[in-house]
Amino acid sequence: MKIKRNKRHTKSKIPNILTISRVVLTPVFIFFLFSVDITEEIRYWLSLIIFTLAGFTDFLDGFIARKINPITQTNSITKFGICFDPIADKILLMSAFFSLAYLNIISIYVVIFLVGRDILITGIRVFIAQKDEGIKPVKSGKIKTFLEFILGIVCLFSLICNVQSYVIEIIVWLTVIFAVWSAIVIIIKNKKSFCKGFLEDK
Repeated sequence: MKIKRNKRHTKSKIPNILTISRVVLTPVFIFFLFSVDITEEIRYWLSLIIFTLAGFTDFLDGFIARKINPITQTNSITKFGICFDPIADKILLMSAFFSLAYLNIISIYVVIFLVGRDILITGIRVFIAQKDEGIKPVKSGKIKTFLEFILGIVCLFSLICNVQSYVIEIIVWLTVIFAVWSAIVIIIKNKKSFCKGFLEDK
C-alpha cells in the first residue's frame, strides 16, 4: 500500500515538474538564440526546438494534472500548479517575445501590449487569490496562450526559412484580439469576487 501511495504521490508531482521545466528552459532558449559560439542556423534550430519542447510541456502538464486517477478518483491539480503554471508561461513567452522584438521579427509595441495585459490580469488574479477565491479560467485565455506559442514558433522558424510577413501579421492580430477578448471575459466573470474583495479592503 505504501508503494502504491508513493507512486501516486510521485505522479502528482509530474505536472509541477513540467511547469518548473518551462522556467528552467527559458534561459537555455535565450542562450542558444543569442550564442556566438555556434553557427547562426544551428542556434536558431536549437532555439526553435527548445521553445517548442517547452511549449509542449504546457499542454502535457495540464493534461496529466486533469487526468482522473481510476483508483483514488482524484486528479493531480495542485495550488502550486494553478498559481505557477500561468507564471511559467509568461516567463517563457515574454522572454521569447522581447528577444524576437530585439531581432526585429515582431513589433516591440505588440510585446508591450501583451505584457501590459498579462500584468493587469495577474494583478487581478493575485488580488482575488488573497481573498481565498480562485480566478475563473476562460477558453479564450487558453486560445490566446496557444496563439502566443504558435506565434513564437512561426517567428523562430522565420529566422531559419522564409516565412511571408503576412502570416506573422495574421497570427499577431489574432493573438491581440484574443488577448483583449479574454481579458474582458475574465474581468466580467470575476467582477463579483473583485468587487467583494475591494469593498472588504475599504
